[in-house]
Amino acid sequence: MSSKEQLQLLTAEQIQLFTQKHIKVFNKKQIQAFTAKQIPVFTKWQIKAFSPKQIKAFSPKQIQSFTNKQIPKFKPEQIEKFTVEQIQSCTEEQIHFLTAEQRKIFEGKINKYFNSTTVASTTVKQVEKFNSKPMQLLSKSEIQSLSLEQISWFNQEQLATFKLESEQVENNKLVSMSFWILPILPLCLVGGLIGFN
Repeated sequence: MSSKEQLQLLTAEQIQLFTQKHIKVFNKKQIQAFTAKQIPVFTKWQIKAFSPKQIKAFSPKQIQSFTNKQIPKFKPEQIEKFTVEQIQSCTEEQIHFLTAEQRKIFEGKINKYFNSTTVASTTVKQVEKFNSKPMQLLSKSEIQSLSLEQISWFNQEQLATFKLESEQVENNKLVSMSFWILPILPLCLVGGLIGFN
């Protein structure tokens, strides 16, 4: 029996017996062996024991398995190692339970990842995975670097996540794109974009 199979057979009671020393020796394959039912069992101290390198080993699906009570237990240096894919996999509920410091790190990582160069080279598969977090953080130059073809890949739900009434409009981020994006926007969003609501 492989170590992956052995780990997946562990009960909640057995997992909670892991010490911080045990946690620190897990390799990538072992970390990725934990199931969605096992991850919510990790204690506060076990979560804090994962090294930043180990944090990167969790799959996006595993990240979604952490409970709202567990999310605030991650240390800043652990959050700093979250990949963009891991951040995007977080549920809206998990995001709600981030501490102010954790949220600031998340936003900084997304801002760093989404610049005019990376946005301009975004593929249709990447666009399909976009959720409200990166969409609401796009700056004016990033939005302007999107081609009409790229914009046409966004679905109505994704387009609706832009902060039409708040920061993006207040900071004039959507105003200059309003006129060239109009042809591909659903009619119900056009009024909000250019202020006719």
